[in-house]
Amino acid sequence: MASPEGSDTGLGEGLSYEDRVPVIWRPGPEPDEAQVLRLGTATQRALHAIEAIEHHPQDTRDDEHPMAAEVQRLESKVDLVMELAGRLLMRELDLPAPSRVVIHTGGIEWNAGGGAPAPGTFGEVEVFLHPQMPLALHLPARALEAASDRGAEWVRLAFVGSAPSLEDALEKLVFRHHRREVAARHRADK
Repeated sequence: MASPEGSDTGLGEGLSYEDRVPVIWRPGPEPDEAQVLRLGTATQRALHAIEAIEHHPQDTRDDEHPMAAEVQRLESKVDLVMELAGRLLMRELDLPAPSRVVIHTGGIEWNAGGGAPAPGTFGEVEVFLHPQMPLALHLPARALEAASDRGAEWVRLAFVGSAPSLEDALEKLVFRHHRREVAARHRADK
């Protein structure tokens, strides 16, 4: 069921990317405006934190900025401490095994492994995007369809009621990861 790039999924036009990450589905009623706002705010904070962790500053020459080398050394040390702390925290969480996902700006396709929600069901999907960071995206969603494909039970979830600023943050995330996928394929082809 995982859709090829550019196919009509109902999950937003444009780019998507594939990953293997822990996903949790929590069924619930159709979200109200307050829940959408609460989850959207938490998800935006998580997306900003992921972007900060994934950001790799350009190397600068020592002679251009005398303190640049020292700042980069300090950033490397902070990154190491954050990664180690994140690993410790991730061990404490009771997360499911990573599943194959296709992330779109308007939803997610997910190999539910036997726990697919029925089409039309509302709930909250939690997606743990960074392996060393115990922050999840919490997104209200509606199950569009479920199907078996080569022994996998895929479900397509559409995000519901997100704010434009959250949509922009999701677009940036999808673009960054899609760009990395394309670069990795390009390197592999050489």
